[in-house]
Amino acid sequence: MDEVESFTANLFLIQFATSGVCICGSVYCLAFDVSDNFMGLMVSVYLFTYNICELFVITYFGNEIMLSTNQLSYSLFESNWTEQPESTKKCVVIFGEYLKRPRELLIGKLYPLTLETFTRILNSAYSMFNILKNSQIGKG
Repeated sequence: MDEVESFTANLFLIQFATSGVCICGSVYCLAFDVSDNFMGLMVSVYLFTYNICELFVITYFGNEIMLSTNQLSYSLFESNWTEQPESTKKCVVIFGEYLKRPRELLIGKLYPLTLETFTRILNSAYSMFNILKNSQIGKG
């Protein structure tokens, strides 16, 4: 788990930042109809849908990893470990204490890879859109 986290932490951080900016940009293009043709509109819709789906799938599977690791200690104690030799019982109890720690993948060692992070990214993209919208109104 630690190796996967160290490999993907910075990669997901960059991916989430660029996807948030792309979502904001595509919403801006859709709201202000910056394209003159139908194809430009379809590209904006596609980019918006693609980036949201991409973020959702990654955070959904991160959330599933967290939920699955939370069930490991329950599964361990559900087994027939009480019928094992005494030395094995001690190892199971120690391992069970280790499994009590919640395990979740972190993005850039800051944000957990959960569905809550997905909603936070969407809220941030919407906030960036509002800033762009207010600056557009101020110019006009």
